Amino acid sequence: MVAQLTGQEAVGGCIMPGAFASFDIRNFLHQLEPAKEKGKYICPVCGGHNLSIVPETGKYSCFNNCECKDIREAIKPWDEVLAERQKTNFSAAPNKNPIRVKTVKPNPTPIPDGELGLVMLTEPATNIPQPQKLKSKRKGIPGNATETTYQYSPTQWIDRYEWADTSKEKGYDKSFRQWHRLPDGTPEMKKGDQPWGAYRIDEALASAKSMNRTSALLQHEGEGCVEVGRAHGLAGITFQGSGWDTKTITPEYQRVKDSGIGLIVFLHDADDTGLKKLQTCQDCAAEVGIAFIGINPHDICPDLPYKSSDIKEILGQMEVPEFIRRLEQEIHAAVAERKQLAKLQNFDDPLNDLDPVVSFIQIAFKTLYGDKNWICAADKLYFHTGNHYKHSPDDTERRRITNFCNSFAVENEQGKKSYPYASPSSVKKVLEWAKMRTGIEAELLNPPGINCTNGIVRPVWIGSKVIPRLDPHTPEDYFIYEPLIEYNPNADTTDCDRLLECLDKPQREILLRNLAASIDLQTVRKLRGREVKAILAVGLGSNGKDALRECVSIIYGENGLTSVSLADFQLYDEGRKFNLAPLMHSRVNWASENPQTSRIDKIQSLKLFVTGNKLHCERKGKDHIEFTPEAIGLFNLNETPALQGVMKAIQDRIAVLEFKKTFEKNPDPNNPNELQADPRFAYDKEFIRTKVAPAFLNKMLKALNDLIEEGIDYECTTDAFYNLQKENNHLFDFIEAANIGYVPDKEMTAKELWVRLEHYYTQTGTLTIDSDNNRRTWSEQVRPSDKNVKGINQVIARIAQLFPKAVKGTRYCDIAKRNIPVLKGIGILSVTRTTLDETRTTSAPLAAPETTPNQDFRTTRTTFSDFQEKNIEESEMKIQSLPIPMEKEEYATSTGAGDAEPLPDKENCCGESCVSGADQLESGAGMPTEDQAAIAAPIASDTVLVKAESEFSYSLLQIEIDGGNIAGFVGCQVEVRSLSGAVKFAGEMINYDSKNGIVTVATEQGNRDAILCETFVID
Repeated sequence: MVAQLTGQEAVGGCIMPGAFASFDIRNFLHQLEPAKEKGKYICPVCGGHNLSIVPETGKYSCFNNCECKDIREAIKPWDEVLAERQKTNFSAAPNKNPIRVKTVKPNPTPIPDGELGLVMLTEPATNIPQPQKLKSKRKGIPGNATETTYQYSPTQWIDRYEWADTSKEKGYDKSFRQWHRLPDGTPEMKKGDQPWGAYRIDEALASAKSMNRTSALLQHEGEGCVEVGRAHGLAGITFQGSGWDTKTITPEYQRVKDSGIGLIVFLHDADDTGLKKLQTCQDCAAEVGIAFIGINPHDICPDLPYKSSDIKEILGQMEVPEFIRRLEQEIHAAVAERKQLAKLQNFDDPLNDLDPVVSFIQIAFKTLYGDKNWICAADKLYFHTGNHYKHSPDDTERRRITNFCNSFAVENEQGKKSYPYASPSSVKKVLEWAKMRTGIEAELLNPPGINCTNGIVRPVWIGSKVIPRLDPHTPEDYFIYEPLIEYNPNADTTDCDRLLECLDKPQREILLRNLAASIDLQTVRKLRGREVKAILAVGLGSNGKDALRECVSIIYGENGLTSVSLADFQLYDEGRKFNLAPLMHSRVNWASENPQTSRIDKIQSLKLFVTGNKLHCERKGKDHIEFTPEAIGLFNLNETPALQGVMKAIQDRIAVLEFKKTFEKNPDPNNPNELQADPRFAYDKEFIRTKVAPAFLNKMLKALNDLIEEGIDYECTTDAFYNLQKENNHLFDFIEAANIGYVPDKEMTAKELWVRLEHYYTQTGTLTIDSDNNRRTWSEQVRPSDKNVKGINQVIARIAQLFPKAVKGTRYCDIAKRNIPVLKGIGILSVTRTTLDETRTTSAPLAAPETTPNQDFRTTRTTFSDFQEKNIEESEMKIQSLPIPMEKEEYATSTGAGDAEPLPDKENCCGESCVSGADQLESGAGMPTEDQAAIAAPIASDTVLVKAESEFSYSLLQIEIDGGNIAGFVGCQVEVRSLSGAVKFAGEMINYDSKNGIVTVATEQGNRDAILCETFVID
């Protein structure tokens, strides 16, 4: 809609003087603040974001039903039109831009001295308007909305509509309608011509009369907030949506002042609309002459859930007395701030003699940041407290700067004052300028050394020696953690030694030397390389891990120690780099809780962290930052972690410390793994700070010297690391049992590996083969991730994972007439077997051989008595694996059935050189076929019992492969041996099941079955 104004007219889109002119809002768009929604503006009357303007016609309307005349008056006051018309009449230049008359704003009224008290009701109000169902259908209001009526006067009221909307911050949306009664009593949904007063002001003024001290009246932003305060006995006022203008506010403030109230406290929203209302109220209060202060609810309660939180959320988190106490704190802070600004305005040089923009930022910086040392690192501000730099959040600084800008007055040549810097842009500029002026590199934070209460313990390097030196605190030492302990080189070690008893001495040295490296990790890496590893502290509860962590945390002021877990490193590898940000300034990262699902040897970022390679971190809404980690890593684990660690990259970076000892209330004196518990280690920080940590620091300093001179001996962690491998992957246990390892120029076929692995499964109970139908039954491993190898097609790939240097390949097999898969570079490790004389205690006579049928047609064989079988078991002997693999296995002298006499040497027994099938080996294990390779090579661990073999024995499996008839050996004497070579039992072969490959042997204990690969015919 277009209004006619006398004195100007629209010509070509510009305002021109004339007898009559029309108000075209399109000519004033530069004065309006655009809203977030396209084509909408913030209404200058109510502050809502729903002022719509039709670009083609210039029609405008506010969704909150603000009168068009009020909008026009707010944009172009009629007095200003008259003034411009008068200027035009007397101006010689008709086209000169109209001169706008600026209103001179008075200075803010000082906050009254003395004791202040909030205006309270005599008792909490009970007549609180309650939401009701919709009385009638309204345009733009959903049917599920509720309706609440707020009565301003007998003839004026507001209807508030609210409905659920999950897209909004608080989970609901709202709208308002203004109502008034016509002279005949008919209600009309319009604002009307009569002025609207402040909501509940009569009640508040009446309550203030009973106050016997200077009273302060709460002002809210919304009728609902007033009612929340009333329900708790707090009086308050507010203004209706289109009433946040000087025309409405000023007379109401005058009423407040006349009633004797000395201060208005406005709890305003933190958004742009709330700040605009705050500025309007400040101007009105200054004009009336009543003290005024605006308070952001987040300053009273920083943990409020919403940006637009108000008194409802505040009183949901604290009681009314605490709310009043915090309000008083904010009032006192405002008084102090204004006094400081008053001193600033007494500078010798007048402000208007300097450039207003540059000088303001410089003055603001000098005032707010000139009283102490400040630094800015990684976009964070810190101020020096005397012994460390404390972080000051941006929200805190914005509040300080806002209060400064809000009270900074500029006086022009005519003596008129204004507040041109009371704006969000000025606050932002001052904060950015402060960060620029105080910026340092983030790598300078937490320098080498330990920050203590009596100074900085700094390592002084003299060659490879380290001498601790205590230096005083200075602002040039950028420690951002507060010191908690005192450095005492003569501290009592009694309690510290009790705590460290949770580890044996070798493991204790590993822990202390790794922790000592954190004092100056960069220098340690220069001198010792990758000596420092990440520590996996494995053990169940009550074993001292958390107590040690708490002690180190106190040494580093708690903030110098971080808790980035293994899961956070895993998320980094997946692209989420937020979680590693704490490592930028960390010196010790000790994570007390770590999930058991993280596959440690697959986490690439963990390897980078341990070796000090570059990492990246991201913060929300900001570019990523590249940094070099300068922290050591420790990770507490209660259960066996997911770790295989066959790669040297992980073995060089990870060490496992097993916490086997436990602290018990009543320890067993005969059990060295039970220690006397002391609850102070877990729950008394003061005890740790004064009695444990100082001595622990001295041990770290000594360990730093030992680290540089001797390094770190991780030998005691080897078994623990290997045990972790076997618990995570049963194939590690298999290759140990089968004595498989790296052997240059050797290879193993898939068949050879599969036969041994299948035998291992049957021996461990993982695989059960039904002798009747050859049905296979599998039992899964303990860990779900540890899968069984259930087919020969999988064996090469799975074994290759354990031997990264082995090469997958194929080899042509003359027997199979095809290429068969092989794994090159591995084989059966060579062993040396001890002689029989070293293990035999007494000699026993040979038993007389028994005559058997068809003896003339086969070799003479012995029978076995109970005594002889006992000797077989007792004649087993230990073998030791050589550290360097050998090309050929050496065996002890073979013996007869009873181990009583040695058999003739094979080279002399027949008068000519006699050889067994094992001497014809050509494959990776020494056999001409892959099946032979699976049988001939014995399996041995570091120390196993092995039966001394007869040199004249033949494998039934090899005989079958060579085309022999196994059934023809029924009646022969056979031995059944394990893959390690130990004789399990012996006797006469009485049956052969060719379908299932099962041999039945008659022994003294009864008939027993065996598979072909275990059965050997004795010659």
